[in-house]
Amino acid sequence: MGIKRFQEEEKVSLATRKNEWYVEFISKMDASEILPGALEFLKMLKENGYKCALGSASKNAGLILERTGLKNYFDTVVDGTHVSKAKPDRKSLPSGLTIWVYPIQIVLSLKTV
Repeated sequence: MGIKRFQEEEKVSLATRKNEWYVEFISKMDASEILPGALEFLKMLKENGYKCALGSASKNAGLILERTGLKNYFDTVVDGTHVSKAKPDRKSLPSGLTIWVYPIQIVLSLKTV
């Protein structure tokens, strides 16, 4: 067995193919993908005047929110298309989220695939 080493061109090609498969998958998402209680929680926040923001390292956050019908629950979305440094760089947390949010109002959900 051994370690397979890829040239940079091969890495880019494989990453591009993986992202195409992922975009194809998330393009078929709908509201059934929403976890139990999440929609009710977002509705409660909106009804009580809380501003909601989504920070994601993914460049596909907007598509996911649109396909699941959650886009209108967020006042701002800062995703991988808005940052110059990716995680695990500590500066990857988009500064746009920290401008108007008090720490007590932050709900953090991390999902690692």
